[in-house]
Amino acid sequence: PGSQSASAPIVTVMTANTEHGQGDPNALVATVTARGVDVLALQELTAGSIDALSAAGLDRVLPYRSIAVQPGGTDVGLWSRYPLTDPQMPTGFTVNPVQARITVGGREVSVIAFHSQAPVSDRTTRAWQSDLRRLADIMRTAGASTVVAGDFNATRDHLQFRDLLAAGYTDSGSDAGAGLLRTYPTDLFWGPLVGIDHVLVGADLVGVAVGTVAQPGSDHRAV
Repeated sequence: PGSQSASAPIVTVMTANTEHGQGDPNALVATVTARGVDVLALQELTAGSIDALSAAGLDRVLPYRSIAVQPGGTDVGLWSRYPLTDPQMPTGFTVNPVQARITVGGREVSVIAFHSQAPVSDRTTRAWQSDLRRLADIMRTAGASTVVAGDFNATRDHLQFRDLLAAGYTDSGSDAGAGLLRTYPTDLFWGPLVGIDHVLVGADLVGVAVGTVAQPGSDHRAV
């Protein structure tokens, strides 16, 4: 875009829901390596899948990590090529996200890995709404150089997702003109149908090139 300096630092971000650790760890690490991923946000991790990712070499490619270990075995984690400073786990969510800072080319960027409750009943829909409202509150104070990556269980058709953008963010896929990025479900013959996995960026950042990639073993495509 005309407003973006040609010399601005580039950061490659990937988000992937591992379907409770069932995603193939070797395939995921191969994708991270081949695509030069700098920051990786993972959802639905398990203790076993974290160990399997380490064994597959993820910690060698992205040596810095911060993982939100939570009851029930569903974890959210950040892996990074750059040191993660001031790691935090904001509370009040169904699954608490992970937030940290990286410095790229002398510029500090805040990164959040997020996973909302899936809205599949009256009870869980209320929790999903609460998760997105709480995230919007954090996004409004996180600063214009912020990346939020994860499984939002939401598309632009949802008012709650558009409220996140109203906090001063854009969907990187929209910035890049990527069109409709369908990510879920991939385990049914008619899928994927909807794009519920996103990388959102604050006003000081812009999406340059965005796409999806298959994840063997998971019911989500990665972004």
